[in-house]
Amino acid sequence: MTHAHPPASLAAGAYLRKRREAARLTIADVATIITGLLEDDARTIDLMLVLDRVESGDSPCPPELLDNLGHAIRFVPEIYAALLAGTGVPPICRDCACSWTDPCVHSDGEACAWAQPDLCTACAVTSGAPAPVRARPPLRVVA
Repeated sequence: MTHAHPPASLAAGAYLRKRREAARLTIADVATIITGLLEDDARTIDLMLVLDRVESGDSPCPPELLDNLGHAIRFVPEIYAALLAGTGVPPICRDCACSWTDPCVHSDGEACAWAQPDLCTACAVTSGAPAPVRARPPLRVVA
């Protein structure tokens, strides 16, 4: 698979925001999930502020938060790092920021495919885009 640069408008923080929104969670939801894991409710408001700064692009995500973020939302840390560094990344859906390594799952349990070079079939259904032009490659299972 060739790597392409993401759309100029997709910043690392926006990638995390799109993945959070694809999970239908608010910043407060994510902060509560993470602080619940840490059993420290006093950190929830502070964590919400940090998440807001990260998503708005005001600061990068601290490594310890990036580790815990995976408990709340699905995302690929390597894609976040590549977006932060401005290096090549695999194709990312312009609406939900899914990728070949982190596809959406349709209601029938099937992984999405590409409807357009930057739009997955799950998002295309809601945007009225045409049918998929190419399927995702099969995922390899690593034992």
